[in-house]
Amino acid sequence: TLSSSSAASDVYKRQMLGSVYVAKSDYENAVKYLLKAVAYSEALGNENKTAAALEQLGRAYLLLGDVDQAIESLSRSSDLIKKVGNESAEARINIFIADVYFRQGDFAKALELNHQSLAYYRNVGNRAAEAGVLSSIGNNYGSQGENEKALEHITEALNIFEEIPNLRGIAGASLGLGGVCFSEKNNALALDYFARSLTIFEKIGDENGMMLSHGGIASVYAFQKRHDKAISFGNKALSLAQKAGDLDAVKNGTEMLSVSYKARGDYRKALEMTELYYEARDSLQSAENQKAIIQLQVSSEYEKKKAIDDIENEKLVAIETQKKVNQQKLSMAIGLGLLLISLLSLVIFSRLKICLLYTSDAADEEDSV
Repeated sequence: TLSSSSAASDVYKRQMLGSVYVAKSDYENAVKYLLKAVAYSEALGNENKTAAALEQLGRAYLLLGDVDQAIESLSRSSDLIKKVGNESAEARINIFIADVYFRQGDFAKALELNHQSLAYYRNVGNRAAEAGVLSSIGNNYGSQGENEKALEHITEALNIFEEIPNLRGIAGASLGLGGVCFSEKNNALALDYFARSLTIFEKIGDENGMMLSHGGIASVYAFQKRHDKAISFGNKALSLAQKAGDLDAVKNGTEMLSVSYKARGDYRKALEMTELYYEARDSLQSAENQKAIIQLQVSSEYEKKKAIDDIENEKLVAIETQKKVNQQKLSMAIGLGLLLISLLSLVIFSRLKICLLYTSDAADEEDSV
């Protein structure tokens, strides 16, 4: 049996490993280690450590796209935090629960929680976290088509990030403003903001941010029918999305690239992108199978490998079946409306994910002081 100090050390190590994997965008491995951290802390009977591990686990699930598991972990963490009266942690967790409501389309509840967190961070003078929440609120308004309010809140956030300064925050807010400008069809300004975000993300080595910035630039060029540039930036975004295992970004990116390749008369590449699109879409639709894999990551290696192999075999069958009908689907006209929906979906999701990352960083900085 492990001693209390040894068990506490194991909780810390697994939380740190989980954080490292989140930073690397390897969310499945992050979940694996954070599940173990939760189990160890619960065995210790330490509610503070359990709440912290559950919060990190909820974040990882959010970034992985598993909303159900995210809300379960975050709600458990929130309940424990309310018991011990930790206002700072409660404000931080509200941000992530608000993100779940945002993804579920409950914008009012998301705004309510975000405003609670905003009031707390303004009261304690945490400017970085304040800016992060302002961006979340701006993204919420932007997703509802209230672009004026979106610009107001994200611009305020950008000003704070520049004042601090916080490079990741500046890049994230610039990315968000690029998305709003793009939805307003202000393409020149959108390109300026996306390019600014890309420069900073490259400087700090943030591959997830680079992926989103490349995708934003590609979106603008595709909308302008400047397909050579759209393909160049789109492929850079796709490569980074595939490296990170970000199926949402792969799906949106390949849909856009298929349009640009077709417009350029490169039907072979257009077909290739369409096949990748359906592969990513089908994988996302198999969410229950993906959850099962994650849950099995703390069981035996044999059972885990068998589950993964079974899922992969199912995917291969589905892909081969889909290939037979893809050529026919590709020949169908892809209207401008569909393209716009795809591009706006990419930008909205990009703003959300970046906001989630730099808001959590800012809130974490407060707790480390």
